[in-house]
Amino acid sequence: MGIVYRGFDPLIQRDVALKTIKLYDISDESERRHMQDRLAREAQSAGRLSHPNIVTIYQVGYAEMRPNEVVAYIAMEYVPGRTLAAVMEKTRPGNHGLVLKLLRQTAEGLDYAHSQGVIHRDVKPANLLITSDGRLKITDFGVAKLVSHTMTMTGTVLGSPFYMSPEQIRADRVDGRSDQYALAVVAYEVFGGRKPFQAETLSALVYKIAHEEAPGLELDSAALAGRLSPILKRAMAKEPE
Repeated sequence: MGIVYRGFDPLIQRDVALKTIKLYDISDESERRHMQDRLAREAQSAGRLSHPNIVTIYQVGYAEMRPNEVVAYIAMEYVPGRTLAAVMEKTRPGNHGLVLKLLRQTAEGLDYAHSQGVIHRDVKPANLLITSDGRLKITDFGVAKLVSHTMTMTGTVLGSPFYMSPEQIRADRVDGRSDQYALAVVAYEVFGGRKPFQAETLSALVYKIAHEEAPGLELDSAALAGRLSPILKRAMAKEPE
C-alpha cells in the first residue's frame, strides 16, 4: 500500500519515514478537493495519537504530479527494525513469552487508539514493527481509511483479506472490535504457523471468514493452547459482541 522512503527533516534534524500513496484519478476539481479535505481530517486524527506502541505521524500533505494525478504523502516517525511479517518469513517465532509480550503491546496500542476514536482497519504482520530494542510499534494508522476512499471509486479490494473481520467483508460499519479480530488472526498465525482461513479463490476465502469457524489452534504446549484458544475464538466471533 504505497511506497516508503527514508528521509531527513532538516528543520528539526531527525530521520523520518515518508510514505507516498498514489490517489486514483479524479477529474472533477470540487470532488478532488472534498476528498483531500476529508482525507486530511482523518489522517490528522491519527496524527494526534501519542503512544509508545504507535508510530507517530508528523505531517500529511498532497502533491499533484500531473493533471488529475495526486500523490498523498505521510511523514512519520522513522523506526529502525523489522516487521513481524519479515520475521515470520524467515522463521516461526519459538519464544512464546516474547510473542505474547509483542501481542500485548499491540493490544495496548490499539486499545489507546480506540479510546481516542481511531480505528486502524488494516492490522496485519506487515504493519507491526519490532524495534531494535524489542518493542512493538503499530504503523499505518489512518492509511487504510485514506486509501479506501479512492479504492472504492475503482472497485479495488483494499489490502489483504486474510485479516479482515466478517463485518469488513460484509461492508458493515466497523469499530475497534474489527482491529481486535485482526490481532487474533495475527496471533493464530504466529503461534499456529498458518492463517486460520485459507482458500484458492478470493470468493471462497471471504465466504470462510464470514461463515465458517476457524480450525482449532494446534500447539506443542497443550497448556498454552488451552489458554489461547478460547480467547482467540471469542475475538474471531462472526458477530462482534
